[in-house]
Amino acid sequence: MQISFGRVLYSEWQKTKNIWGFTMSLLGPLAVSLIMVYAFFHNAEKASNATNPWNDLALHTYQFYFLLYPLFAALAAFLLSNIEHKNQGFKQIFSLPAPKSYFYFSKVLILLSWIFCSLVLAGLLIGISGKFLGMAIPAYGFQEYQPENITWIYLFRMFISLLSILSIHFFLSLYWDNFIISIGAAVFLLVLGMTIYNNWEYAYLFPYTYPVQHFIEFRTGIAPIWGREAWISLAYTVFFFGAGYYWVSRKNIAA
Repeated sequence: MQISFGRVLYSEWQKTKNIWGFTMSLLGPLAVSLIMVYAFFHNAEKASNATNPWNDLALHTYQFYFLLYPLFAALAAFLLSNIEHKNQGFKQIFSLPAPKSYFYFSKVLILLSWIFCSLVLAGLLIGISGKFLGMAIPAYGFQEYQPENITWIYLFRMFISLLSILSIHFFLSLYWDNFIISIGAAVFLLVLGMTIYNNWEYAYLFPYTYPVQHFIEFRTGIAPIWGREAWISLAYTVFFFGAGYYWVSRKNIAA
């Protein structure tokens, strides 16, 4: 009797409890938010309501996020694929009465849920942090302003951009069981993206330029919801998740 996709998804989710992927996706934005609250308290004597403090809070928060989220995407992809690289995991799951696609795409859904939940929590924590700072240090003026929609637009664009990075590193992690390749490649490509962002006319084709681009556009107040980079990111996503599935479907489980 064939196992249902829902049962496979539940089984794959249970296996992730030992790698703390979902927990890290929540602790990351929580840690950054605590750092931001501490920083605002530390600079309380300079508090001023001359400008919208919500934008200042978000700007300083995103200085962490545009670097950390691409690295977290690469780490999450490695941790999830590494489960099967250990102890002949692929041989075990492919011997079960369910299509290989069920196992592969259940992992994809888990990765997407980690990133999505983390970004939603990041947005909510900005609101919670601002409300708390407004009560604790009224001089900042959080209570006199409202958070702007550009904050959620930024997080939405970050999610779309992270899809391509996530798919690339999931493919790399499936193909090579090597932490250095998975995470080292992410660091190198992210640094390369920041380097070529303003120095190459075709930088928009390179998805590792998108995190810094989104941050700069947020800082300038110009953040369109959708653009050509979003389409390119989705094209990378379809290609690399498709390539990953092709590799898994052709994998020799006897090896």
